[in-house]
Amino acid sequence: MRRTLTAIAATITAMLGLGAAGTGNAAEQERQSASISSGVYINEFATRGADPDGALKEFIEFCNRGSATVDISGLVLANLGTWIIPVAVIPQPTLLTPGSAYLLASTSFTGAIPDQFFDTSTDIPDSVGIALLNWIGEVMDAAATTYSTLFLRGAPAEPLTPCDAAAGLSLTRVEFTGSTKTDFVKMLATPGRC
Repeated sequence: MRRTLTAIAATITAMLGLGAAGTGNAAEQERQSASISSGVYINEFATRGADPDGALKEFIEFCNRGSATVDISGLVLANLGTWIIPVAVIPQPTLLTPGSAYLLASTSFTGAIPDQFFDTSTDIPDSVGIALLNWIGEVMDAAATTYSTLFLRGAPAEPLTPCDAAAGLSLTRVEFTGSTKTDFVKMLATPGRC
């Protein structure tokens, strides 16, 4: 399974032509922002939870704010610099109805019951970019906590710290400007709810 995810990640990275970290133009950010506002988006994520093993208690939540059901089948990737971490493959067909959430969580996660677990053999770093890609390689949404990622949109949000995790915080979307720093703030985690 890990080899399959790695092969898929490499193929999609090549398809996207992802180059230097943090590169991109305003037209691409505008296109991505427009696609988010019409449907599926990253609503909340945490790169760590409370101890013990807090670094492995990770989750990513997607929501559909559109008026139509959307197939979210595809690949969830994390990225730091040139390091691509295949987090999960969302199976076909996985349909997300309007107003619904889809929760991906590590096998060490101890919160709401997720829709799908992902392997925690590779920790998702606190400084990271996260993206949901569909099967043809289009980025459906992305968020970042570092400039050193292929999935940067505007400025990055501040990464979670061990103190944030102990307080039960996650990075939660509050706006749709196209800049992760503006769109995500640290708030009490509510995984599984849009």
